Amino acid sequence: MSKDKLTATVAPSGTKGAVFTSIGKTKGKWYWNIRAITGGPNFSVGLANASFTKAFTFLGDDNNSVAFYAFDLNIPLTFWINNKIAGVPANIPTTDVDGAVFRMAWDADNHLLFVQSPEMVKAIGPNAWNNQANADPATGAGGLDVSVLGTGTIWPALGMAEPGSSGQLIVAGLTDVPSGYSLLA
Repeated sequence: MSKDKLTATVAPSGTKGAVFTSIGKTKGKWYWNIRAITGGPNFSVGLANASFTKAFTFLGDDNNSVAFYAFDLNIPLTFWINNKIAGVPANIPTTDVDGAVFRMAWDADNHLLFVQSPEMVKAIGPNAWNNQANADPATGAGGLDVSVLGTGTIWPALGMAEPGSSGQLIVAGLTDVPSGYSLLA
């Protein structure tokens, strides 16, 4: 973890695991970005609750976390909950690349998660969220149901496994916040 607590990197001898932001929420509508500085097939963005085991567990492996995997060559741009594919599969034969910025919108009140990636936008269109052309965080349409995480505090999370993988939380200076959402703070 960097000194500013915004960048996480897997050590050369690292193993799979996840990091949370220090900002957990129970209600409201929140927006942030995560930059994949260096991705890898197990790089994921998502949400996790307090029961999630951060070490030696992939995001989306159980019902304590939800993950969006953008770099997996076998099943790119997919959501995972409880070790199963969730939501709408992308059916896009490509993956995001290092430097990709993932837009994240979480409606804690209605238990809905929205993720947008550069490759999703290229393949589906400029307003694509959750692998759907008509999903919209502002209206709730097409949101991924994350009620499995419960009603306690939920944290934005970043999952990585490959040594050298790194990601960065971005909350300052964002101007593309969906209507009705606030920057994660």
